Amino acid sequence: MSNEKNLTALRKFLRLVPQPDKVRMRKDDESQDVALSPVARQRWKIAEETCVAWGAEYVDCLTSKGELIRSYTMPSDEERAETRSASRVVSEKAAEYSGVAHMIRAIAEEHNLAFDKGADATARALESQTNLVELLTTHLTMAITSMYNVSANYAALLQGKEPDEQSGNAQTAMLQLAAAAFSRIVPTAGAPAPAAPNGKKPHD
Repeated sequence: MSNEKNLTALRKFLRLVPQPDKVRMRKDDESQDVALSPVARQRWKIAEETCVAWGAEYVDCLTSKGELIRSYTMPSDEERAETRSASRVVSEKAAEYSGVAHMIRAIAEEHNLAFDKGADATARALESQTNLVELLTTHLTMAITSMYNVSANYAALLQGKEPDEQSGNAQTAMLQLAAAAFSRIVPTAGAPAPAAPNGKKPHD
């Protein structure tokens, strides 16, 4: 474990509540008290660095009367070596797979972009189709209504009734054309039959 990691772990230990009035460091058969700084902001930082620099194996937190509050065991050389080795392996693997991670991230971004474009195009196409269906439905409704009115007025004409005055000029014109065509096919009663091409009547 690096000194920075030692300091991080030790810093958390020393700053636990209740905070100690005294800090004692021990290794082998030696022990030494750490003079705590009167400046609260620098107190634990200086104590941490002192314990690591002295090579302490244990760090004790004591009350003002010398009573033990808690004790911390510093990591051994083997543990520090294992930690450094594990950290190195993790760093190597991270560097090895960083290219793959960037590629996967780029592919994911392209997929998201394609999805957004596809969704936008689909929305526009659906809107166009909806507008087209509405337009065709409107025209079809108008055509069916006009055909119904023409049929109704034509039937009234055949029955000798006046067509509906509200049918409109276009429908009136169509009825007039239909009546003219019908009069050529079915002659009106009492009207003279048309002359034959030779000037004689059909029954002469």
